[in-house]
Amino acid sequence: PGQIEGLKHAIRDAEESSGLTFSLFLGAAEGDPREHARALHAQLTEPDDSVLILCDPVSRALEIVTGQVAARRVTDDQANLAAVSMTGNFMAGNVLGGLEAGIRQLGSGARKPPKLHAYTED
Repeated sequence: PGQIEGLKHAIRDAEESSGLTFSLFLGAAEGDPREHARALHAQLTEPDDSVLILCDPVSRALEIVTGQVAARRVTDDQANLAAVSMTGNFMAGNVLGGLEAGIRQLGSGARKPPKLHAYTED
């Protein structure tokens, strides 16, 4: 229960800091894991603004799929670094902790850009 709550908090924090939607699929991928992750991502309410992480511990598959808008803020390099961080934890037997760390890393890297206020003379 404690690790599940940690995952929920990580997702909520990532969403609040980035303005994107984060989804996690933890379980057996149907067929090709990448294609399954893409199909799940396409079914999300707002796929353009979403990041989906698929983790299949049995087949050792990890996929991170970003929508068009999300991809502008979560670069391939950021996703790869998060994946490396997660898989390091997975190899140590800490799947849920690895997912939590990776989600936090992705959310932190995708922070909302600061609002710039224009100066206007009245």
